[in-house]
Amino acid sequence: MLVVDDNAIIRRLQEAQLEALHVKLVAAADGAEALAMMSTIRPDLVLLDVVMPGLDGFRVCEALKADPATRDVPVMVVTALGKDARDRSLASGADDFMRKPPNTLLLRARAMVHLRIRWGGLAHNAASAGPLLLVTENPELSISVLSGLPGQVKLLRAASMEQAKAALAQGPTAMILDLALEGAVAFIRELRLSHADLPVLLAHWAEDFTVLEEEHPAVDD
Repeated sequence: MLVVDDNAIIRRLQEAQLEALHVKLVAAADGAEALAMMSTIRPDLVLLDVVMPGLDGFRVCEALKADPATRDVPVMVVTALGKDARDRSLASGADDFMRKPPNTLLLRARAMVHLRIRWGGLAHNAASAGPLLLVTENPELSISVLSGLPGQVKLLRAASMEQAKAALAQGPTAMILDLALEGAVAFIRELRLSHADLPVLLAHWAEDFTVLEEEHPAVDD
């Protein structure tokens, strides 16, 4: 995993947050160094700052997504900037966006979702890769998720907790769960008893971008 940030303290903090994932971490201090490193290493996930000297994060992301050798590497932009930065990040090709300072558990969970999808795509062909389960009845959230998925990922859909429980029999490799659904938090706690290792990304749709852990502190686990 490549961590790109011009602030050494932030780099060390993110490395400490992600240490529990037991993946190899490498760091770059600016955009130019990150692009140079990408020619010799092939990380499975890039955590990318925006405000950096020289090439900013948007330009780095655009360069990564324009290069056939790196376009499939997921990029998560992590910045203190707000909604406009989120929109620009997604427009530049980023696969995910988080505000600084990221909640440790949320950062780990979202990183693992991208890593497992990435590893599944590398290890299996499209016919054998495990599916991703999307649980929502919100069409805007569905469109947002679908627009960011790599082409090799199979998708299962559920619009309720009962449908989600039935879909678990099909062996999803990860789940995206809409927190606005009735019973979502209780479902997560029940899920951990039977599927402790299943990565779950909690989704929250709002016209104004908000930080999930601030609105729903009870679901950090």
